[in-house]
Parts: sequence; structure tokens; C-alpha cells
Amino acid sequence: MDIKYFLHFHKKFKFDYSSSWMQATKFEENLDIGGDAICLSTYTPSIAEIFQDIESDQYRIGYYTQTIATEYWILKHLNDVDYVGVSGYRRYPIFNPNIEFNESVKVIDSTMENLKLLSSDNNLKFIKDIFNFYDIIIPRHSANRTPLNEQFINAQQSGEIWEAFIHAVESLKLEYKNNINWFNLPQYSHFYGPMGLTPLGLYKEYIYEYIEIVKIILKSVRYPFYIIDAEAGSLSDRWIGYLAERFYPFFLHFRKVTKFQVPIALVYEAVG
Repeated sequence: MDIKYFLHFHKKFKFDYSSSWMQATKFEENLDIGGDAICLSTYTPSIAEIFQDIESDQYRIGYYTQTIATEYWILKHLNDVDYVGVSGYRRYPIFNPNIEFNESVKVIDSTMENLKLLSSDNNLKFIKDIFNFYDIIIPRHSANRTPLNEQFINAQQSGEIWEAFIHAVESLKLEYKNNINWFNLPQYSHFYGPMGLTPLGLYKEYIYEYIEIVKIILKSVRYPFYIIDAEAGSLSDRWIGYLAERFYPFFLHFRKVTKFQVPIALVYEAVG
């Protein structure tokens, strides 16, 4: 059973480069993240191809897409693993069964000791044991009484992007269109997106559909990366990642898969 987990970087941060199954990625060629990483922009195709009609340099494309750039690379270039996952450099699913706590999210310091616990090869046995009984591993749910549409609009301040997203989802499949009200119901929070572990074939299916959604939005919104509220905590030009976090649970809703939930480690710079 081959397992690969990708941590995408857009700045320098601590990482356990000794892990056999966790791999760093970046988009910008000149970005120094402190170690070896797969540089996504050196591959053809890269996610830059969907921005051909938008004037953007390598840095801006990396900023707009972040982890989705890694997912696009997986779609086009990765074929030799059984299970795959993607996250940003500060968010780790906790696969270590010896870390005990009940929260959905645990904040930890970015010490190498902590990072090695999260990326240790010893965790692979626990992961493989899970896959003896479950199809996928996902982040643990957090209760939220706010519908997903409101979660997105409140964070991004962009109803136009949300409307374009809904139109794009409806255009993919009749099944999606007939069940689009799913986004208007109170749901669990999915702030951590598709960052568990998923069979490669299923993951590529999700990536393909989401990239099609992004293409439709880019064509239908005149200024897709216009910042509506510069004071907002989640700037409106970062919608590609935020929408992926809402689409992935919807995508899974229509797949007959069993899910095992794990908590998330949110890594901050160590103090002192």
C-alpha cells in the first residue's frame, strides 16, 4: 500500500524532510522553503494553464491557487500511489494514535519534535489499519449552525463568486443541480478541505471536477480576484481554496464511501 501526503508551501516554515511519505511542494521556482520540494511550475502542464487569459505572474498564481496547484499536479502527473492527501504547511491531519485529545483542532508549536510526531513513518501502520475498514480518512467534523453558503460569503465578502460557483456546480451534473440546496442547509464546518487521505482514483475525480468549476468561474466573473474588503480576515482573492473546502464534502456526499475522521493539528511558530 503506497501512501503519499503533500504539504504545500508559499513561505519558509519548518518541515520534517526525513519523512518517507510526506512531501513538500511549492509553486514559485525561486522560493526558498528550507529544503527540497517539488516545484510545480516546472511541470507541463501546471495549473498556470487555466490562467492563460488572466495577467498573472508565477508568484500571483501560486498565491491564488496554493494547495490546489498541488492537486492539479496530482491530477496530471501522479500515478504511482494508492492513497494521497494534500494540505498547507500549517495543517496536518493527526494520524498518530498516541496523541490523545478530543478537539477537532489542536493548536501546536512548530517544534521539530512535534512535526516529527505528525510525519513519522510509524504513523503508516495506523493509517494502513484504518484502510482495512474504511475507504477514506477525513478531518473530524466541527458543528456549525451556519449554512455553507453563508460560511463562504461571510468570510470572503463575495456573493458574486458564490453565485458563479453554484452555477458551475449545477452545470457539471444533473444530480448536482437537483441537490444544490445542500449548500443552503446548516452543515458541519469544513474549513480544512480535502486534506485527509483518499484513494488516488477518487481524488483525481474530485480534482478534475473542481478544476472545471474554477475554469467556469474564471470565465464568468469579470474581476475574479478583486479584493472587496481589504480588512477582511479572509481576503476575497483567495476564494479558490475556500470553495474547494465547500465542494469536497458535497462531492463525497454522492459517493458511497466510508469515512474515518481524524483531528487536525494547526501548527504555529514556536515561541521562545
